[in-house]
Amino acid sequence: MTQNQYPLWRYLLVLAISVLGALYALPNLYGFDPAVQVSARRAAPVDAAFEKNLADALNKAGISPKSSELSDNRLLIRFKDDAARAAGMTALQAAIDAKQYLVALNLAPATPAWLRAMGGKPMYMGLDLRGGVHFLMQVDVDEVRKQTEERFITELRGAFREKKIRFRAVSHAPSGGVDVTFLNAEAKAAGVDLIGKDFPDLLLTDGGDVADFPIRLAPKPAFVSEARKTAIKQNLTTLRNRINEFGVAEPVVQKVGTDRIIVELPGISDQQRAEEVVQKAAFLRFQITDESQALEKAIPRLDGIIKAKGITVAAAPTTTDTAAAAATGLTALMQRTDSAAPAGDSAAPTASEGPFRRAILPGQMPGQYLVSSRDYAAIEAYLQRPEIQEALPPGKDVRWGIDSILNGTDAYRALYVLDSRAIIDGTYLVNATPAQDPLEGAKVDFQFNNEGGRRFRSETGRHIGDNMAIVLDDKVMSAPTIQSAIGARGQITMGGRDLQAAQDLALVLRAGALPVPLKVADGRQISATLGEDSINDGIRAGLAAVLAVVLIMVVYYRFSGFLAVLSLVLYVLFTLATLAGFDAVLTLPGLAGFVLSIGIAVDANVLIFERIREELDHGKAVRTAVEEGFRHAMSAIVDSNVSTILTAAVLYQYGSGPVKGFAVTLVAGIVASMVSSIFVTKTFFLVWLQRSRGQQTLSI
Repeated sequence: MTQNQYPLWRYLLVLAISVLGALYALPNLYGFDPAVQVSARRAAPVDAAFEKNLADALNKAGISPKSSELSDNRLLIRFKDDAARAAGMTALQAAIDAKQYLVALNLAPATPAWLRAMGGKPMYMGLDLRGGVHFLMQVDVDEVRKQTEERFITELRGAFREKKIRFRAVSHAPSGGVDVTFLNAEAKAAGVDLIGKDFPDLLLTDGGDVADFPIRLAPKPAFVSEARKTAIKQNLTTLRNRINEFGVAEPVVQKVGTDRIIVELPGISDQQRAEEVVQKAAFLRFQITDESQALEKAIPRLDGIIKAKGITVAAAPTTTDTAAAAATGLTALMQRTDSAAPAGDSAAPTASEGPFRRAILPGQMPGQYLVSSRDYAAIEAYLQRPEIQEALPPGKDVRWGIDSILNGTDAYRALYVLDSRAIIDGTYLVNATPAQDPLEGAKVDFQFNNEGGRRFRSETGRHIGDNMAIVLDDKVMSAPTIQSAIGARGQITMGGRDLQAAQDLALVLRAGALPVPLKVADGRQISATLGEDSINDGIRAGLAAVLAVVLIMVVYYRFSGFLAVLSLVLYVLFTLATLAGFDAVLTLPGLAGFVLSIGIAVDANVLIFERIREELDHGKAVRTAVEEGFRHAMSAIVDSNVSTILTAAVLYQYGSGPVKGFAVTLVAGIVASMVSSIFVTKTFFLVWLQRSRGQQTLSI
């Protein structure tokens, strides 16, 4: 065996990895078929009989699918194009029971069966290439703080009562934190001692020995930070559950930074509906309406505060939107009842009365009030004022209803006063399904678990004859009268909204409530046409880059450049196979990273060839010059590539989706370039040297 000659197994290794690279890069040429995936929600069967039933439904609708496959309790149906898939999706949704099965858009690899059997699969396209919607969600930090303080307020009140510590009030501080006031100095000392022992996560600021003996408490920063992390984790889980129910293939739900979440839904075109499903808090509560006329008693105090402080708000112009939406649901029932309409001229308030007295009229049931659409914006603005909120009746919640109420041509909004204590909430809910009723319209049937059913039956049994408000995200959906004790099952009427709204509500109720509300910091829709144009532009840019590199290498380095071009071909195959093997998602920045790595791939060859030239200029033999050129260039190649990999690693760790796509393709390309430029190119040189023994010159 002569110098510079690799052992035979190394030649075979280059051949083997070249064949494998070509084999596993091949699926990218076949692309994807538009498909629909049908899976069972629970234990519903997905078998050959089910497949035949769906095939018959498609044939009846005049749709011919390309093929169908059963695997892992799911059915994948392929179609020829997007139009056929859209029609097939509609036919399938009409043919199956939505309570038992989930229908989702998908893209199925068009790779031949023999290649799939070997594990070959193409790279999936990212949102910017495939189309869909992108949301950057941000956790409501103020709400995290509020919830943390609310928890401490409840615990402090209970602890003070248990220890018989006499306190005046425990409430939210206007600027953040919890204010506690005591009846006397002795009670204050006992309270401070209790807080120091049992509430180590609170910072205490003494307000001095003034009349109400106040102290201010605030959660420690470390506790708030941990609460924020917990909220993010819980929101991630809830969002993933919702998106799985929504029926999206290959979604992206990932944390970014400390308080943000990226949600990407490929193939979705209805951005508004997707945003509602993702953002809805879905916090469900059942509360009894107030029967003590607490708001009516508080109205003089509210109007007095407005007058004393000179509070004014901008009145919104009258619109007909609320009137147009008022002839459905609860509204229709109230229109048929004379008592439902607001009082006429005889009940009109005098001009000297305040805005609450003028605007708020009694409704049809205890705890319900009516506000004209002309006054809605002003009353809502008043209710948001801190001084008004502090003067509202204690132990009561004031909530708007979703219905509008018509009286002739005038539209009114329902305002409810509810007992703050909920008889039950959505944490006990185990199932929710949409339904259509001929009389009530769209509705959602729900079911509690055993514990929730027992509690619901007990609470409703105590309130027979009372009105129970069904409150979703601080909006009253309806307030039916409790006729008898209710067990584990119930329903929510949609107030005239369509079945799609009922389906979305059932979806978010099944997935669970978001522990902390999310705000949409950025939302946008990417069209599939833009994705197709991006792919074509990326391919053209890649081909132009490869062609430019080939011309430069062959013209400048001649035969040695030709060997580098051969290794570049293998580099492309290695990179595509590696990305597909690791389930990488191809994005537009990823295409940019791939094109950039092509230039990096030949950069190593340039360093090697220049060192070989130097060795030849020093009079060394061709074989020795090749060996020395590769050896001396190695350190510079490794240094430059390692520094680039470290940079890409930082981009991957701290970047968002597109930046991560760029980093992944860049790292994969660098690793493949080191293999191709150092290992493969040297092998080509040695094969040539072995075949041309005694060669005195090298075309370089």
